Amino acid sequence: MWRMRRPGVILLASVSLVSGALSPAWAQRGVAFPDGTWKGSAVFTGSIAKQGVFATGSAEITFTLKVDDGEVSGGVLKMSGSGRSRVPGGGRANLKVSGGLSLGGTAGRVTVSGQLSFSGTATAQGFTVPVDITFPASGGFSPVTASCAQATGDLATETRDAHRQFGFSTTVQAKFVAVRVAGADAADVVEEYKDLVEDIHEAIAQAKGASGTPPTVDELTELASRVAGLHNAIAGLKGCGDTPEGFEKGLASPFFSDLFRQLCLLLLERADQLTVTQLITLAYLAHETGAMGTTSPDVQAGQDTEDEFALALNAKLDFAIEDGDTDGILSILTAAQQLGLDDLAAKAKSALGGFIEEGGTDEQDA
Repeated sequence: MWRMRRPGVILLASVSLVSGALSPAWAQRGVAFPDGTWKGSAVFTGSIAKQGVFATGSAEITFTLKVDDGEVSGGVLKMSGSGRSRVPGGGRANLKVSGGLSLGGTAGRVTVSGQLSFSGTATAQGFTVPVDITFPASGGFSPVTASCAQATGDLATETRDAHRQFGFSTTVQAKFVAVRVAGADAADVVEEYKDLVEDIHEAIAQAKGASGTPPTVDELTELASRVAGLHNAIAGLKGCGDTPEGFEKGLASPFFSDLFRQLCLLLLERADQLTVTQLITLAYLAHETGAMGTTSPDVQAGQDTEDEFALALNAKLDFAIEDGDTDGILSILTAAQQLGLDDLAAKAKSALGGFIEEGGTDEQDA
């Protein structure tokens, strides 16, 4: 039993050097990989120690990842290196490590998952045994600096945090540099725009009874969600100069603004089936794409649509007041202030103030 335990401690020291790695969540706030394809490299070096247990090693690391609309849509991290460890009593191990790990997550924190393979020998109490094992690795890393051309950071930041949690002193690091080898695929944005326009046209035709079955609210809100995704994708492209021709102003063009306005009006006809959050999100999107408000390419149509949104939000506010839903009232107040719906904002503020006063009176009476 002792002979089995001693090699286990030795191996644990060696494996912890690398795969203890990838544990607690950490991210540099506000820094992220811009959309596009990235290639990076790093050298993992350092050691850990704790009460006579010691491990050291180094590894070469390369990774490739693709970021679309702030999400990692694919990627792989490859590692190859070696290390050695020792424990009290003369136990030691010499191991090689290798593996290909999948990348996912977001542009702000890339997640890592997969298996690392360890091979070599471990010696304890005069016995040397071969080693050929795999261990799971999971966790993530984040850029510390990022521009449209280059990102830097340390792949071992979470590793060090994990080591310290288990009481190890640690010097491990894996400073990386990544370069953007390809911008976001503007062709995909253009293709999605064409498909989306076609689908909205079809939904409008169906709603008017020109063809097929009228679309459901869920189908209409799904189209609105696609508009939001496309809007965000174009914003990401613009940030690094990858905006396709004709999209310099995003989706706020006379053609698309009018088309999306018609979709919004279809949804407003069934506003009672929308949640407060859905209605507010739709209003923000309508404003940003020029479907409503004074910045609309068609000022009168934009103002008329704004009035329709105000009526729908006013109805939601009445329900929120009746139900005593202060969260709903506050959400509508915030949206009304940001969208310039002054009368609605004043009504929501007054209602919210009334609830606060009532709450204070009850508390004082108690």
